[in-house]
Amino acid sequence: MMQFNHLKLYFSNLWRKLTADWSILLEKPVSKVKLNDTFERASIPSFGFYFMLSLSTIIATLGLLLNNTATIIGAMIIAPLMNPIITLSYALVASKRKLLQRSFLTLLSGIALTILIAIISTNIMGVRVVRSEIIARINPNLGDLVVGMAAGAAASFAYTRHSIANALPGVAISVALVPPLSVVGIGLFLGNKVTPGVGISLEEGNLWTGALLLFLTNLVAIVFTAALIFLLQGYGNWQRAALGLLLSLIALFLVSLPLGFSFQSLILRAKVRHFMAVLAHREFNNLIRQGASLRSIDMRTGEDETLYVGVVIFAPRGSFSQREVKLTQAF
Repeated sequence: MMQFNHLKLYFSNLWRKLTADWSILLEKPVSKVKLNDTFERASIPSFGFYFMLSLSTIIATLGLLLNNTATIIGAMIIAPLMNPIITLSYALVASKRKLLQRSFLTLLSGIALTILIAIISTNIMGVRVVRSEIIARINPNLGDLVVGMAAGAAASFAYTRHSIANALPGVAISVALVPPLSVVGIGLFLGNKVTPGVGISLEEGNLWTGALLLFLTNLVAIVFTAALIFLLQGYGNWQRAALGLLLSLIALFLVSLPLGFSFQSLILRAKVRHFMAVLAHREFNNLIRQGASLRSIDMRTGEDETLYVGVVIFAPRGSFSQREVKLTQAF
């Protein structure tokens, strides 16, 4: 026992020497008073909030319509929509009813403003072609839910530490808030008058609904995990926060259901693409020798949940007989 105590003391002294007694340099969490003041200010539906949100929406909508990734990222950075969301989460665990009401109204009005400006911007632009940046925001899956949860944890923790507050713009980039709402506005305005771009497969009716599901996924995930981080750091009471956590957990479960189906579809499509690629390499050798080339594999899901696979093959005129075409279709 004495040998164990000596060994423990030795390693303890060694650790202090190596770390130069780093524990005294550890940053303490922001006080409850300061954090409460921060969120009181963040929840206010001020002119600055709506002005920056409007500019962010215009930039995001133009970036989506023009398929410009850099422009969309810029819109994410300046969007202030994360403030009322994190405030909403804090108000849930801190049992601050007025703060909860104000942040919810600010968030709700911000969502409505974003969709409205996206509709107006789409009308002014006159673009009817949907390209990859829009498509990327209409098919959410469980991966997006995990990203939203991680972003919520990162954002809430950054609010409680001054030294890492500069991480908030990175959090805004990692999780999609304004871009999917902009896609909702684009989808509501275009309706059925939308044309998929070259190489894009667009399932009818899922433009604005898919984007809205992505936003709700991020919203619920951020609120739930941010609330947990606040509670774990002692900024709220577990008993008083039980109802809010339960409601957010139920919402998290509800949004995960369609995301799970979407994730299964994503896995299925990946398997089909891999299967087609393997077979193309193995079975199309005789076609390639005739000067043919496999250009693309397109998939879409029908109303009966059947997965339709389309293969585009380029070949010189007269390379295939009608029998060979039928054999290729059967393959």
